[in-house]
Amino acid sequence: MDEAQIKKERMRAKAQWQLLKLELRSGKATEQQVQEAQLVWERIGQYTYVPPTPTLAELPLLPETSEMKTLLVELERQRAVIDVKKRHVSMRLQTVPASRPCPELTKEILDYRAQWEELGDTIQYVRRYGHLPSQEPEDQEVGFPVNYAEDLPRDKWELDRMMKNMAINVNHRWPKLMAKAKTMSKKAEYKKRIAIGTAQYEVMKALFITI
Repeated sequence: MDEAQIKKERMRAKAQWQLLKLELRSGKATEQQVQEAQLVWERIGQYTYVPPTPTLAELPLLPETSEMKTLLVELERQRAVIDVKKRHVSMRLQTVPASRPCPELTKEILDYRAQWEELGDTIQYVRRYGHLPSQEPEDQEVGFPVNYAEDLPRDKWELDRMMKNMAINVNHRWPKLMAKAKTMSKKAEYKKRIAIGTAQYEVMKALFITI
């Protein structure tokens, strides 16, 4: 639920509690029903909205440095060249009768398409991390905002919910998406996201035991 939904549910729960208190006086509700409605209202009142863990598409992009701009321009140029080549082969294929098999042209188009997609994912990787996937040091320290721990909720229930969500992401969801990724750049991005998510989980766990 977002903040607007939480507020709406809180108002609805309070109205239901007030209604049952009135019905208790007229014998239409029981004391237990009133107490349960009050607990629901109090529980919703304790709920704090926590934004969901961002997907790769929602991850922030880095400010472009001169080196990044130079690299991105070159990658965009390569992608444009591949696109032109792919369109030329597609036009050649259109001149061939539909009844005539053309495995060579079809394979050439698919190869260009794969290269085009790879460059697109590489461009997104550079925009998020500032370098090519192939330039990622194996022993690089995982980094995320220095105020990450400060922004975490101090409510144990909320933090537990975030930890469970992150555990699902780093142990199940993202590894599956990485395995299904069609390009090496996308696989590298999920690998990096898993590393960052794992480090964030450890920060949340350390905070959890202090609350």
